[in-house]
Amino acid sequence: IIIPLMGSMENKLARLNKI
Repeated sequence: IIIPLMGSMENKLARLNKI
């Protein structure tokens, strides 16, 4: 449960950084 949560957070940050 921790791995998926961390992945989701990192994905959101990466998307914001990409923009």
